[in-house]
Amino acid sequence: MNRRRFSDRMMQRHNSEIDGVFMDPRYKIGMRTVKTVVAVGICLLTFQFCFPQSSINGIQAALAATICMKSSLQNTLRTGLDRAAGTVLGSVTGVLLLLFKGLLPFELTPLVGILGVLLIIYLCNVLRLQASVTISVVVFLIILIDDRDIPPVVYGAARLAETVFGIFVAYMVNRFLDVRHIKRKNAAAELPLEPSACIRGVSDADIGAVMQIWLEANIAAHPFLDALYWHDRYDDVRRTVKAAQTVVYENGGKIQGFISLSAETEILALCVKPGAQHTGVGIRLIEHAKRLYPCLSVTCVKQNESAVNFLINRGFVPVAEKPAAQSGLSAYTMQWSSKNKASCRPVQAPRD
Repeated sequence: MNRRRFSDRMMQRHNSEIDGVFMDPRYKIGMRTVKTVVAVGICLLTFQFCFPQSSINGIQAALAATICMKSSLQNTLRTGLDRAAGTVLGSVTGVLLLLFKGLLPFELTPLVGILGVLLIIYLCNVLRLQASVTISVVVFLIILIDDRDIPPVVYGAARLAETVFGIFVAYMVNRFLDVRHIKRKNAAAELPLEPSACIRGVSDADIGAVMQIWLEANIAAHPFLDALYWHDRYDDVRRTVKAAQTVVYENGGKIQGFISLSAETEILALCVKPGAQHTGVGIRLIEHAKRLYPCLSVTCVKQNESAVNFLINRGFVPVAEKPAAQSGLSAYTMQWSSKNKASCRPVQAPRD
């Protein structure tokens, strides 16, 4: 009997470990991974079937698509432009120095590569294209040392065209291949406000109820932190909530949850009353925030797995992992973008 209980406990522990693995976002195949694979496949197959006898095999296009595939459309476009600029500079420099290389003795040919790298870095700094330095040097060296059976000018132009094609594929795939975005949009449309509910701005009379929800929700969601930690932060958060753009979800005359947003489109707080969780309150609040801003960011403690999974399901993507400023716990900085407006602001250190 004791042996059986021990076996059951070991099985439960094993199952919990498995559940923990699948709940951790590191082990999930994200949409960005899927879109990168699709973009690379399009590049390789296009060159395989359209140019079967050519020495240009689509690898450069696939590399461009991989590098340019970002979590938001704006970051994809910005990275694509940086890569295109770097490819142009690297191609032109490579072709010119390749022609010059033929005039030098074999012993001096390494000087061409050294001078080329120096020239590219210098020009990128002068033209304020620091983000293009790496790809420009890579393209230059590929053109300089790669074996080919076509003239240098033609080869350089082909490399440039191949890279532009990869950037275009990455942009189009990131723009149109997002099944989760469509599902979330439909799910949000199918989740109207309840007849007796409304989302409205917070008033001074609401602050007491709002802060009570904040305190109860955070203590319940962070059992690994002492409750005193949240009580110590109460006054600071109260001032933050009053100064931020805060809206509440009210149903039947009672506040069920709230969301606070900063002027920098950061979600400072998103809390739902413990008794009202899993009823769509959080979804309605976060969708309301998406209608206000084209890009949102939020910091979430890594150990708060339910919150992390909730944000991932609402389209947020972890972009950084650092210790939170006050608790010291590992925290994700997560971002969401509507993909058709200004891009997200630069990532800052996570805070609680």
